Amino acid sequence: MDIEAVIFDMDGTLWDSAKSVAAAWSRVVSGIEDLNITVTESKVRGVMGLPMDEIAAKLFATGDEALDNEIMNRCGDYENVYLRRHGGVLYDGLEETLAALAKKYKLFIVSNCQSG
Repeated sequence: MDIEAVIFDMDGTLWDSAKSVAAAWSRVVSGIEDLNITVTESKVRGVMGLPMDEIAAKLFATGDEALDNEIMNRCGDYENVYLRRHGGVLYDGLEETLAALAKKYKLFIVSNCQSG
């Protein structure tokens, strides 16, 4: 079987966005009155790859599923803005690796992110 293409996931494979995501989500939750939740890089790493409703239930756990999902939606919206401005950290050697692979294969990226 000949390999024609290589498909990469984005988060955790090509770049590390946990620090940026934590910063974005922290800013959102700090602006919500009576919400005593701290979002850390470690907590974000622990939920990366999960569906958004599961992330909301694990990180926010206010006891109100609708509120948890609303907070998650606000975090997701601001995350998109924050990542456009600040990005994540590309893994060492990524650019050289992709350049070498691109000489032989078609390269694609997939992600379960909220926005392209």
